[in-house]
Amino acid sequence: MPDALATLGALLDHSLAGIAEAAADARTYDRAAIVRLSDVWDSAALPLVGAAAAADPDERERRALAALRWMAGRGAGRRRTLEAVAARAGIPLDGLLEPAVVHPAGRDYAGVVRPGAFTPTPYRVAELAAAYDLADAELRHLEVECGGPGPAVRIHLAADRRYPVPDGPPRTRAALHLGLDGLTEARFDSEDARGAVLDAGPGGATVHLGSSCGFRAATATVWPDDVHWHHSAAGRRADARTPRRTVRPAYPEFPAAGEQDPLHVALAEVLNRALFTVRHVRHAPAAGGIPVRELCAVFAGAGRELLAAGAAGPDALHRLGGGWARAARPLAGVAGTAEAEPRPAGPLPDGSRIRLVSWAPGTGTDTGTGTGTGTGTGEGLLHLAVPGTPWRLVAQAAAGPVRFHLDGGHLRAG
Repeated sequence: MPDALATLGALLDHSLAGIAEAAADARTYDRAAIVRLSDVWDSAALPLVGAAAAADPDERERRALAALRWMAGRGAGRRRTLEAVAARAGIPLDGLLEPAVVHPAGRDYAGVVRPGAFTPTPYRVAELAAAYDLADAELRHLEVECGGPGPAVRIHLAADRRYPVPDGPPRTRAALHLGLDGLTEARFDSEDARGAVLDAGPGGATVHLGSSCGFRAATATVWPDDVHWHHSAAGRRADARTPRRTVRPAYPEFPAAGEQDPLHVALAEVLNRALFTVRHVRHAPAAGGIPVRELCAVFAGAGRELLAAGAAGPDALHRLGGGWARAARPLAGVAGTAEAEPRPAGPLPDGSRIRLVSWAPGTGTDTGTGTGTGTGTGEGLLHLAVPGTPWRLVAQAAAGPVRFHLDGGHLRAG
């Protein structure tokens, strides 16, 4: 079996390298990859430091193995990310991870059946149209972004339910989340966006909004975020065929529980805060102000350095933590501050390229109860790749009223 501690340190270093690559050039900025690679290390810094600093070699391996298995056990998405990092870097995981636990799909902790996200087919689209009044669906948020494998769009709708709810009409409408990847066509006008039609087939998926807006893509996912879905016809059919849970799923316990060495806690907090700051690019308005490249430069090789310092003893760990803290302090505190806020909208810089556009109804539109004004004005956000060495990401926001018109025709990344 491979060395667990060396594997853990190498996975951190290659995760940071992947983040740095995704943020290296704003023309190819991959926000989803940055979030994915930083999220897998959420709260994992303390178990890593504890493993590296253990005095006994066997204890180091035991702690590192527990940390690896805990990280991989925190959901299928995080496990896939760890395995992808390892595969890309040629890091063997043979025997280190326990077999993936497959939990019965479709039910929450209370045993209520849930729709989950699904790939639309003609049958599933018909189920969706039977459950919700798509013809009068209202747009809550639209985001078109070039990143990763190609352009993608995220559409959030609010729709009335067609099915009865036993406790009476809900106070809010259902939220429907549509994601289209491999986007090839995009046309949108915020003044003509009420009502939705979803088509899906072997050639891909299409979403029409209003009478003239439309998006076409290679693949799509749909997620009805609706706590009452189990009362719909589709929900009742799913309830009849979905096995009941006999026990609640068991997830790995946090491997660094209990009292910890203050030095280890302080060192882990420096690394954890940096990764939290990087992960803040998930919040699109802040992405332009998060110093991802700079933080990756500070912590490049952090796994290798940490293992060496742990082997050398407390003084080396103290020096390493002090160096990290001094270099990262001006950078890691940016998330949630004015520095991370988008700039007011203005003329586009010469030579800049649009990487993201998003629009949401203004505060005068009530998307929860269906009493929206229908004015087509709202709030807009742009991500721009601005020329330089290297190209940098700049976010611009318009607080409204904003009319948003998009005629992408045939889109391409870059």
